[in-house]
Amino acid sequence: MSQERHVTPAADAPVIHPTADVDPRASIGAGTRVWHRVHIREAASIGGHCTISKDVYVDAGVVIGHRVKIQNGVSVYHGVTLEDDVFVGPHAAFTNDSTPRAFSTDWNVVPTYVRRGASIGANAAVRFDENLNFVPTKKRSAEKIDGIVAGVMACGLAMVPGEGPSVYETRGILEIEV
Repeated sequence: MSQERHVTPAADAPVIHPTADVDPRASIGAGTRVWHRVHIREAASIGGHCTISKDVYVDAGVVIGHRVKIQNGVSVYHGVTLEDDVFVGPHAAFTNDSTPRAFSTDWNVVPTYVRRGASIGANAAVRFDENLNFVPTKKRSAEKIDGIVAGVMACGLAMVPGEGPSVYETRGILEIEV
């Protein structure tokens, strides 16, 4: 009867699944877990205590902070920085070109910064225009609005004064003045 031997990694060592493709020039912090079929390219920097879930692609030069959780199937391309404590939902994609073309001689990376503690919804396509304005899109959704787009639209409507009755007034929400 054979006995299986279980090896427990050092508490601070990153754990990398055997099917993950991690370039030796990438930096992975202590306590980070890299799961099935992840691809991490050269010069990518991933902080400590992160979770990089199944089928995630991290492009060359991407910077990921500490305690970041990236769900299955996310693509994080060159020029993206995710600060500490960011959550990225399944199958989100970060783009780095405001006018993508198959062949272009004047292509420039448009940097994308996701600030500390931000949450990106599932299936979101995230890009910034040439003026670094956040541009959510629903192109990837089929006849529905993704959560991130709906949130941005709601904030936009909430910030326009005098555009009809307040939702809070019409639904009878109680306001308490202090």
